Amino acid sequence: MSNQVTDKVAVVLGARGGTGKQLVHRLSENPAFKKIRAVVRDASAVDPASIFPADDRIETLSGDVTKPDSLRAAFEGATHIFNVTSGSLSRSGAVVAAVDRDGVGATAALAAEVCGSGLERYLLVSSQLVHNSNKWNPIRVMLNNMATGPFASKGLMDLKWEGEEKLRHCDPCVPYTIVRPGRLGDGPLGSTSVIVGQTNANYDSGNATTRADLAAACVAAALAENTLNTTFELSTAKAESSDSVAEGKTLPVPEDIFSDLKPRYLENHTS
Repeated sequence: MSNQVTDKVAVVLGARGGTGKQLVHRLSENPAFKKIRAVVRDASAVDPASIFPADDRIETLSGDVTKPDSLRAAFEGATHIFNVTSGSLSRSGAVVAAVDRDGVGATAALAAEVCGSGLERYLLVSSQLVHNSNKWNPIRVMLNNMATGPFASKGLMDLKWEGEEKLRHCDPCVPYTIVRPGRLGDGPLGSTSVIVGQTNANYDSGNATTRADLAAACVAAALAENTLNTTFELSTAKAESSDSVAEGKTLPVPEDIFSDLKPRYLENHTS
């Protein structure tokens, strides 16, 4: 493997979470990366051997997206940053705002400063239905109130949307990809057939995508040229229609699945 490894350095923000752990595993399987930095809030409280693969390229570091200076060492020399953090489990509007909105903007700005032109991609995992055109969608209403309560001026989905906007309009700009998955579940890699599309709406077929397959799609998207400065929904094809669903294409052909995506397309389309 060593003679295949390139100079790419990946940083995973939120590496201790379900999707974050899967991202570290999927990155470890890819020889394109010479270093994989798994960022958690407190590295001293984590046993890397119990959650990450045995791989000398993986380094576990402490860092907090609400304290961007704590991430400077992790960002040094990084070519790919994956942000899978969320404050949704905190049940605190202030925490959600700090992580899902302000944390995205702050880490994007830090990436522009520390990584400079060496940054090839900042990939953010957001959510379907964040766009305000879905304001009264019952699923969005439920998710919006879940973390912040029904009386907060802004809910989880509102703040996720604002986080997306901070990344898209970061000054100086960073090369980005925003992935909006639908319902997620656990399961082995390859157990769901991933599709992508650009709708700003509910692209979910009703079947949960495994976090392992989401992570694999994120790694592929971060390395694909056609996903540069794109926002797209990710879902799972229905079992009875594995070849094609709606406007999407299925894995396992990573270089083809993103072929119809358009840069900055969703910024000008509300449905």
